[in-house]
This record gives sequence, structure tokens and C-alpha cells, in this order.
Amino acid sequence: MKRSVGIIGGGFIGTALAEALTGISLNSSNLEKYDVKLSFRSNKPEILINAVSYFYCDVAEGVLSAEDALFTVDSLVICIPPGFKKQLGDYYALNIKSLVDKAYESGVKQVIFTSSIGIYTEPSIQDENANIDL
Repeated sequence: MKRSVGIIGGGFIGTALAEALTGISLNSSNLEKYDVKLSFRSNKPEILINAVSYFYCDVAEGVLSAEDALFTVDSLVICIPPGFKKQLGDYYALNIKSLVDKAYESGVKQVIFTSSIGIYTEPSIQDENANIDL
């Protein structure tokens, strides 16, 4: 049986994770793929990753608006940045809490949190080619 993973945040980290999870799992004896669900906030991406299902999800000021199917997974990975540069950071903890609460209510077994904000040392515009702080 395939394990399912939901990813909140389809930026470069969430998208790269979705691509990796849909490939052959080297650690699995039966070489199964994961069932991956990736969120989008405004418009469904024009370029879609094969074998990934896309679902709407937005959270603002602690209010979650999302398709329930995104939370019918074994594991949920939250990879959304705080939005400090856009003056959205005041509600970040409340936004994360609303996602975790929804995951708990939906029976998600694991919640994993990550954010690209923690991997850069220099406060500047970054992309997938920038050096990260290991």
C-alpha cells in the first residue's frame, strides 16, 4: 500500500520534495512510490508534476481555507515561510496552528514542519541556486 504525503506550500522546497517523493523510493524493498498531494494558494500551477495531485489551500490570520482531501494523508509537510517581508509574520504561529489542528482532526499520523527562511544566512532575495547555510 502506498504511503500518502500532503505538502502545504508549493514553492521551490515543496515542489522539489513532491518531485523527489514521486520517484522510485530507494529504501523500499518493493520500490513503491508515494501518493503525493501538493497545495497551491492562488492558481493551480501551469506546469504539473506527473503523479502529483493538486489541492487548494490558503491560511491567513489563522483562518484555514482548504480542500479536505489535502489532509487525507499519512504525513503532512508544512513548508510555508512566515512572510515577514510582506508584513504577514504577525499571524505565522496562528496559521501554522490552524494547519496542525486540521491535520490532527483529519487523522494525519505525522506533521513535519520546515521553512526556507531557516536555510539562508544573508537577508536577500534567494532562489533554488543560492548557497544554503549547512
